[in-house]
Amino acid sequence: MSDRPRVSVIIPNYNHARYLPQRIASVLNQTYRDTEVLLMDDLSTDNSREIIPPLVAGDNRVRLLFNEKNSGSGYRQWNKGVLEAQGEYVWIAESDDWAEPTLLEKLVEKLEAHPNVGVAYCQSWRIVDDTGERYNNIVWTSDLGSDRWERDFVVSGMAECQRYLCQKNTVPNASGVVFRRDVFRAVGGAPEGIRLSADWLLWLKMLKVSDLAYVSEPLNYFRQVSGSVTDRTRRDGAMARETYEMAQWILQEFDLDTEVQELIYDKAFYVWTHPQFVQGERLSAHRNQEIYRKAKTIDPHMNQRLMHRFAQEAARKSPGLLPLWRIARRAASLPQRIQGRILRRGRQG
Repeated sequence: MSDRPRVSVIIPNYNHARYLPQRIASVLNQTYRDTEVLLMDDLSTDNSREIIPPLVAGDNRVRLLFNEKNSGSGYRQWNKGVLEAQGEYVWIAESDDWAEPTLLEKLVEKLEAHPNVGVAYCQSWRIVDDTGERYNNIVWTSDLGSDRWERDFVVSGMAECQRYLCQKNTVPNASGVVFRRDVFRAVGGAPEGIRLSADWLLWLKMLKVSDLAYVSEPLNYFRQVSGSVTDRTRRDGAMARETYEMAQWILQEFDLDTEVQELIYDKAFYVWTHPQFVQGERLSAHRNQEIYRKAKTIDPHMNQRLMHRFAQEAARKSPGLLPLWRIARRAASLPQRIQGRILRRGRQG
């Protein structure tokens, strides 16, 4: 009989003192008890380190791992935590989230029943931090099949990557995931140099070599906070840039049919252009040019896609331009060399 815990729970904290009582309580009160808890702090500037000891007093499952220097990356903290972990399974319970008491019990059950499953995750509730409003995050995957995530499933990891996970990060939130420590280590852990998509890339790598289990019951709660990294990366163009970098990696790593490749191009284009065309956000000309150059090396139909989108927007704002939109749609289907001749003649005229 091993003295090692079955599950290692990692709580990587940075400046989330106000959320820690709820987060820690939801971990310590799990119905599944064969755990260790690694409570990490990345040199918080709030009062996290003052409030943590009383919150865990008397529970010998808890180890405190406090950094004396800020690591500069939440994913670096993930890797440090997994390196310290003793359990066969790992739950990274982010410090601003919380969970139902049965999350571990139900996800560990999937891992125990299916030895080839490397990643098990549940549906999540999305909480708007400013208002407390709650949404079932099944809406996040509604564009990929509205009923698929309404029931539990266990599937081939490779098949999941080639059909769904290649298009977007279908895992609603990392705090709703329990994974095998050995699979995490085998793929090199979480990439530390990516601001937004590191968890998406991690799931793709892990599911290339293992299978996936999903529990449709929303057992995880994650906060949508204004001013978050997600908000900032969308506004400064980093999200669009990373999305195209992810698309490039995915297209190189997976054998995908033409239809799925086109869906990947569409979604990356949407991430780049939708906030600017529809939501009124603006990137600098330099940033847009940088993203365009990257996108053009990946998407063979980028110029046609842009022509169509500009014409569509013009027609939306000025219905009288609808005939022009139709012309642009036809032009977008022409070979690029013919488009070039048309543009040159237009400039000469």
